[in-house]
Amino acid sequence: MEQMTERVASYLRETPEDTLDPAAVAQHLLVRTGLLRAPAVGRVDFVHRTFQEYLAADQLLNDDDLNFLIKHAHEDQWQDVVVMASGRARDSERNHLVKALLKRARRDKAHRVRLIVLAVDCAGDAPSLDTDLRRDAQTRAQELIPPQDRKQAEALAGLGEVALDQMPAPVSGLRPHEIEAILHTCRLVGGAAAMRVLARYARYFDHAVERQLIEMWRDFDRSEYARVVLSTLSEISRLVVNAELLPYLSCLNNLVRLQIDGPVPSYEVVEQLESLRELTLGDPTPELSGLTAPSTLRALYIIGRVDRRSFQRLLLPLVETLHAEVRCADSSLTSWQLIAGMPEATRRSITAVTTDSPLSEIDVENLNTTFPALEVLEARPKYVIGIDEIASILKRIKTCTNVTTLRLMVSDAESLGNQIAESLFLHWQTTTRVDGLGIFEATFTRHP
Repeated sequence: MEQMTERVASYLRETPEDTLDPAAVAQHLLVRTGLLRAPAVGRVDFVHRTFQEYLAADQLLNDDDLNFLIKHAHEDQWQDVVVMASGRARDSERNHLVKALLKRARRDKAHRVRLIVLAVDCAGDAPSLDTDLRRDAQTRAQELIPPQDRKQAEALAGLGEVALDQMPAPVSGLRPHEIEAILHTCRLVGGAAAMRVLARYARYFDHAVERQLIEMWRDFDRSEYARVVLSTLSEISRLVVNAELLPYLSCLNNLVRLQIDGPVPSYEVVEQLESLRELTLGDPTPELSGLTAPSTLRALYIIGRVDRRSFQRLLLPLVETLHAEVRCADSSLTSWQLIAGMPEATRRSITAVTTDSPLSEIDVENLNTTFPALEVLEARPKYVIGIDEIASILKRIKTCTNVTTLRLMVSDAESLGNQIAESLFLHWQTTTRVDGLGIFEATFTRHP
């Protein structure tokens, strides 16, 4: 506070009336203007940094001290001051500033990108800038296109939409790291102009670009980004959403696999997805409100609690794979009983079914009747009683002429794996493995 009072006194001495009390003026500035604050004893700073930057730029111009700015231009705390000084500078001062920044960029390799971007930003649309100097600035900016990494992307993003105008067309000559940096520049700039650039890249590139574009969705307007960018991808191989993003999917006719995590008010939008082949519902709304499958859907995965009537009313006449690790929210029915009670129009097209019911609850004797097209039965019980239980179900499945494969998946089944490895199952070929999550998988395939 003492230093502030001394500064105020210095300014007051330069005014026609220097009778004001410097301490009182300093206190007034601190308490009444809303520009300053005292965050700690003995410390005063600006409420908003912009005021400080503006005043610093104004003071440096008044003191004819642009060289100080040029020397410190690469430092974070001085970059906005440099741009503000350029905006307030006289024509000759601006020309000097831009020229000096470009000159320093040539010899200062460590801060080259940042200094070039600052020079271009200072040049801006100033009509009075020397023509040769403007051309030099634009040429130097072109050296940064396309950006080579995220650091260059961040520097270019400081130019805003001007940087986007310089981005190359999505051609095969661009390398993957350059594409990633271009997309990251767009992400940082944001807005409609960035989405237009992203849409151009969405038309031409691979799954790596697809993943990056999907990750960027939350950084833009949800509806516009889905319409302008995501809908332009030749294919969205997989998309994971929740209730927040689900309403914006209706325009994505290129969506092939969709996972919806958590409960949502309605699943009505699913029916509008004209290319959807696989749908996964994790911890869904038990009533499955509004869920109707598009004609393209071939696989449905449901994991969580479901309402019996809602589940058993699902009409999925073209679904071939049904994965149901489900618990009944309003009765004691097991997942197998829920599946077996689905409409006939759904059951007759299913070629692969997954249940987490115990093996003893699977109605093997009626498999041909319940699922006339079934080829693969996958069971994921919490436990298996023993090798005899497996031998029993294999023996019974042998009479089901269409079923060619039984896949058994159990956690913590080391002893069971040893028993299977030591056993010979008549009419069945056996393979086993343990996946990355420690789940034991045994596949029994009928001998030809």
